[in-house]
Amino acid sequence: MNGADPLAQLRDVHLPEAISAWPPAIGWWILAALLFTGIGFAIRYAWHRHQRRAFLREARLRLQAMPLQQGHSPAQQLQRANDLLKRCAMQTYPQRDIASLHGEDWLDFLNATSRAPLFADKDHWLAQWYRSDVDSEFGRDFIDRAERWVAQQPRRGADV
Repeated sequence: MNGADPLAQLRDVHLPEAISAWPPAIGWWILAALLFTGIGFAIRYAWHRHQRRAFLREARLRLQAMPLQQGHSPAQQLQRANDLLKRCAMQTYPQRDIASLHGEDWLDFLNATSRAPLFADKDHWLAQWYRSDVDSEFGRDFIDRAERWVAQQPRRGADV
């Protein structure tokens, strides 16, 4: 044998390649799919909820604009506000027979579906409601209360 050192003939230790982060393991793919699915459902839910309540936002805008409309008597504005309020109630509570409500029954319904009774003095409201010479202050008060009623409606679909 030669007189050379046999250890000098050995090659250096070769390290394996570094482990790549790509492609990720199957668990990460599943987690990403679940995350994107959850985000998609959350966006869809938020959009549908936003759309379901669009009529309430529109009603509030119309009620806010009512005192500014010219050419309408206070009695006409009161009637228009009441019609708008009834349409909102029929949309919010479709399982109830709201279209036929009037007078004291209508006020009872409005009080029952608001957080605090907005029309507690029914005699006062009923005495003024059907007059042709309604005071403009009474009309503005009704519109303000109608706006509060619309704002107090449930944030979810009405199951009441």
